[in-house]
Amino acid sequence: MQNLKAAQRCCCSCGSVLAPLENGWCSRPRCRTRAFEDASERAKTLSDADRVSKARNALAAKARRAKTNPVDFFELVLRDESTNRHVTVPPHQRVLLSFIMHPKHDKCVVILPIGTGKTVSCGGLGLFLLSQNPRVRGVFVSATQEQAKKPLLLVRQAIESSAELRLIAPHLLPSRRSGEPWSDIKITVDRPAGIKDPSFAALGIDSKEIQGWRVDYAIVDDLLSVENTATPEQRQATYDKFFGQVANRMEPKLASRLCILNTTWHNEDYVNRVARYWPALRMSVEGDIYVSNADDAWSPPELYVVGSKMIQNVKAEWCRLTAHAPDLEKKKPLWSERYSREEIERQRLKYVHTPGLFKKFFLSDASDDESAFCKEEFIERCKAKARDEGIWALAPSYNGDMATFTGVDLAVTPDKKGGETSFFTFGVQNSKSIGFEFICMRCARVITIASGAVRPSACPGCSAPGSEFTEVSRESYVILDIESGHWDALTIVAKLFAKIELFRSYAAVENNGQQEFLIQVAQSMGRSLPIRSFTTTQQGKAHPWMGVAGIFFEMATGRWRIPNDMKGECPEPVRHFVEACTSYTPQHHTADVLMASFIARNLAIGLGHMNAGPRGPSAPGQLTQVQRALRR
Repeated sequence: MQNLKAAQRCCCSCGSVLAPLENGWCSRPRCRTRAFEDASERAKTLSDADRVSKARNALAAKARRAKTNPVDFFELVLRDESTNRHVTVPPHQRVLLSFIMHPKHDKCVVILPIGTGKTVSCGGLGLFLLSQNPRVRGVFVSATQEQAKKPLLLVRQAIESSAELRLIAPHLLPSRRSGEPWSDIKITVDRPAGIKDPSFAALGIDSKEIQGWRVDYAIVDDLLSVENTATPEQRQATYDKFFGQVANRMEPKLASRLCILNTTWHNEDYVNRVARYWPALRMSVEGDIYVSNADDAWSPPELYVVGSKMIQNVKAEWCRLTAHAPDLEKKKPLWSERYSREEIERQRLKYVHTPGLFKKFFLSDASDDESAFCKEEFIERCKAKARDEGIWALAPSYNGDMATFTGVDLAVTPDKKGGETSFFTFGVQNSKSIGFEFICMRCARVITIASGAVRPSACPGCSAPGSEFTEVSRESYVILDIESGHWDALTIVAKLFAKIELFRSYAAVENNGQQEFLIQVAQSMGRSLPIRSFTTTQQGKAHPWMGVAGIFFEMATGRWRIPNDMKGECPEPVRHFVEACTSYTPQHHTADVLMASFIARNLAIGLGHMNAGPRGPSAPGQLTQVQRALRR
């Protein structure tokens, strides 16, 4: 056993078995540091001729390792654009390259802060893959073609002028055949004839040129922007484009790779949605690294596990860089040469009025609960109440005691250029018989008392007198059905008839013009359409109780019932509704499904089945049981 261990060659520092191309020291950060210190001491005793000889041998050894190791490839071939010196791959990029190149991570997501080397990593990775096999076909895909040109330019310039690249891949040269492109958007290297697509190309996500191509490698860099993440419809469109124009172009073979490198913009952008299922690596400038869905065999020496954390309902390992150990307070930055602790605080101060942007751009966290109209805790409160009452899924039909209402937000064109037509049906369940709820207007505490109990004289939270309480109804609102899609007018009318019959619901459509259009279509079908019209105004949508924000107030007090299972996961249509609530901002287009719920809620208020909001006991407009009965 001893002889076998000696034959395997061990690291001079930690004693671990060396890889075939490692010599004396392993690749662990501490061992590399020791190796550098040892080499520096020995170099002081050498003559100039010996130094030249050893440098030549070290360069040849590094070139041999660079043929298979992307870290050595980067350090030998790539240069810093400001100093023109060879780059030194920092520990976090070593982790990144190890993660992407792991055999089981052929489809993966890497979420990085801005300014941590995404574009350089993309270009260097493309060049490394091309040096291994000049027959491959790859693409860089970004939000625009101009952005995608940047990593392609790095590849092109290295092939044209890098002497170090000649040591590793002397065969990697521009194509000599006429007609094969060599430009800032497409390049073709010298390779066997008969391959019709370029070696690498730079494309924007909206480009139609990729249709018909087959690619072995797709590297997606900075696909997201404020324009394609502002609304749920835009986020869904980007998600569809990614799978329709990038993912489905991949060759179905084990060697193919699809890698996403991006900054996160929204919890429901395509990056976060894909990261729930694909191997994902998420980094923060503060040094925290989160790994989810990774292969169990991937265990890089550059990381150590601190704990675990739930991110996007997926359990992730919380890691830190081994190079920063010991770091008992866990405060060493990810890349201190670029973002020191002082620089991080300076950037945080720069975004003091928009802390959500700092979290997105530097902490890789798209949640912005502080400034959200509808907070995650509101949603979780309503989901918990639904679980308590056994509301696990949407209902195929309803024939109970609740009054039911259907709101319709119309998009009568069946194509996907506009929004979707959304149906939202919910029921109002009056449960005053089991007690009452009051809200303290001083501290916003919700106080619940049983039926027949004495109203409290003071708030248990802030001791405000009972005169500062506002009574709210204990009625609850159960989501029964949500459906969205692109349909023609006849299909919309048929679906609306079906909703009214299946749920015995009142129905409202957004405005008079669209209502009249549907009525005419219904009459052409020989049927009458019992619907009401609802005129939408900007003032009405912004009203604190009657507007969209009124739904969030009711969620804050736990009055909505959002269907979900024991794990807290919602059905797909409900998940889109929840996303529309948490991402709502008045200055952007209101999501179609949220607009449909707003219409349905206002119909229920108008018919007297819901209160318009919290009012004091003497405030005008409070609906009595008699008024409710008359309105029914």
